[in-house]
Amino acid sequence: MPKPADKLAHSINLLVGLASMITAEGFLAKAAGFVSAYFSGKDVFAHTTGEALSLTGSLHAKALETLAAHRGEIDQTDVPILLADMIAASLPTPQELLDQDLAPETIVKLMLSKLTQANSLPDYQTDNMKSVFKLVVTQTLTTLLNDKDFNQTLAPAINKSILTRLTDITTVVAKMEQHYGSLAKSLDDLRDLTLSELRILGLRFGIPNALDLDKPALQASIKDKADEYHALKSDVALINDSMRGLANLKAAANDAIDRLDFAEVENLLKMVHTTELETAAKTAELRAGNALMRGRATEAFDILSATADSFAAIDPQPPLTLRNGFAKILYQHGVRYGGDGLPLAAKMWRAIIAKISASRQSDLWAGAQNNLASALAQQATRTGGAQGTDLLAKAVQAYREALTVRTKADHPVDWAMTQNNLANALRNQATRTGGTQGADLMAEAVQAYREALTVYTKADHPVHWAATQNNLAVALQEQATRTGGAEGAELLAEAVQAYRAALTVRTKADHPVDWAGTQHNIAIVYLVRARHDGGDDPAGDLNRALAHVDAALSVYDPVHMPYDYEKATTLRDVILAAQAAL
Repeated sequence: MPKPADKLAHSINLLVGLASMITAEGFLAKAAGFVSAYFSGKDVFAHTTGEALSLTGSLHAKALETLAAHRGEIDQTDVPILLADMIAASLPTPQELLDQDLAPETIVKLMLSKLTQANSLPDYQTDNMKSVFKLVVTQTLTTLLNDKDFNQTLAPAINKSILTRLTDITTVVAKMEQHYGSLAKSLDDLRDLTLSELRILGLRFGIPNALDLDKPALQASIKDKADEYHALKSDVALINDSMRGLANLKAAANDAIDRLDFAEVENLLKMVHTTELETAAKTAELRAGNALMRGRATEAFDILSATADSFAAIDPQPPLTLRNGFAKILYQHGVRYGGDGLPLAAKMWRAIIAKISASRQSDLWAGAQNNLASALAQQATRTGGAQGTDLLAKAVQAYREALTVRTKADHPVDWAMTQNNLANALRNQATRTGGTQGADLMAEAVQAYREALTVYTKADHPVHWAATQNNLAVALQEQATRTGGAEGAELLAEAVQAYRAALTVRTKADHPVDWAGTQHNIAIVYLVRARHDGGDDPAGDLNRALAHVDAALSVYDPVHMPYDYEKATTLRDVILAAQAAL
């Protein structure tokens, strides 16, 4: 996830692209003819300001100064991200600008109207946020349009770049439509597409930096998007069935009215009401899925939040239940693609927790705490430094809150799951923390894994048991690296034992990828043991390490699993070097 300041800087770049097009008479009409219905303003103005880095930097600094001047009126933590999202979401296309007075104030008014039409986040709609947006965008556009060097030198260069790119894009799109019949049909032949064609699809799906990615990276990203596209298409096809059912219910209600059977009328109208609500929620999910497919997590959040709130007039419970499900959609997108899905999911779960209590709606409250913790922990894996450590600490606290309701006596399986999740967060926290505090955190992680295993038994929960044994082994291994002598050697022996236990379920035949991962992990343990001061057979440990990494490489395919293959190959080279050094 980009830092708030970086995200705002990118949005200032978009404004530079917008201003460049305004400076050239007739250029908007020319660009609009290329854009057609294919691309947003964000797509048009992306990657257009390489020549203007110093100017963009000064504009970004000025925007940050404006935000600082309004400290106290707005939340400074979220405002750079909110402002960046507002700019990206409201950027007009050349077509939308054609009939406008091109004064900065008029353009800002158009952008604010686009935000309102998009049913944006409540945070966008505050008077203070609108005021800051108006001030920053107006001052940025005014500065650019009054800058002679920009108008005479940079803007023409940027416009030439934009027009060249739009010409290339339009040509490629036309050829794809002629060959396949539609862009959608090209999704079935990803391996046959050229890099240019893949980049077109990348733009359509909102894949970050689509114009900069290489062919394998684009193919992998678009493959995931294609799966989502086909699922969305199938779900949309079901809308007609839902509408037909609704029409039948309404017709039956009319018949009951004619018979003066008011009890039946009420029964049918309840069914109509329920169907309409369910249809509205499903339609909102489809709209959100369409937004997420294009990488627009904030837009999806807006749609889902507004939908959940619309149920409040019927019953206070459905908005909370819906938010919980909707947050999972954002969470899954964030885990898969990064971006703002995870923080927005966390925001939605916090909203649930704020409106209920552990005593009155304990299951929903505990589930939201567990899910919030998972979102924070996932964010932490993508965030370095003190901010990442703080996210992990908050995740640990949320897991502990969930465990006050998810007790072993009342909810044993949920308790075990949360214990395992807590242990993962503690282990990650420990790896970022040195000294005694880090050692204590790792010991807590080991204990939490052992607690989970009292419920996750091999007989009753073999898959979860094996995964937790694997996690326990990782923690024991990391604990051993902080512990010297015989005690550290004993911890390494326990790690090997836990990995071998996992392999009794994670067999090569049934779970080849997990089997290979565990083999890779055992190889690391033996390598660590060969170097540990408590080890007594370094040559034997290195031989065992080599055998296990070779086993992993029997599954890891360099074509289909390049990351795992490269990692295991690097480990093998390290082991061979250690053998040569003996």
